[in-house]
Amino acid sequence: MNDDGTKAVTALINKAVEVEDSADAMRFSQAACNLANALCARSHAASISKLADVQVKHMVDRFLGWKLPENFNPDGGVSFTKTFNEHTAHPMKYDPSGTNLFDATQADAMVRYMLDGLPTAA
Repeated sequence: MNDDGTKAVTALINKAVEVEDSADAMRFSQAACNLANALCARSHAASISKLADVQVKHMVDRFLGWKLPENFNPDGGVSFTKTFNEHTAHPMKYDPSGTNLFDATQADAMVRYMLDGLPTAA
């Protein structure tokens, strides 16, 4: 909660202390609690948003650096030749990691698409 929010909550509490009618005191106290809860919720939502950005970046980085499995077999017109130089004295095998299908910006968009509407854990 920022200084302005703290001052506003404190002002409402002070009003609750100052009024003579107990019903008014209860209303000011409840208003102070509601304001404090709203300010905390807004602050929490902002930190969750930042956390989500950090998590998305982590997932994108991990996706782009992932060693593709031995049985990687793309479809949809994408081709991949696993071996090369097989007709020479030095045949070799590609051992790719990550993907060349997406750049980091596209992978970020893909991860955000996957997370959109993600249900909360039960």
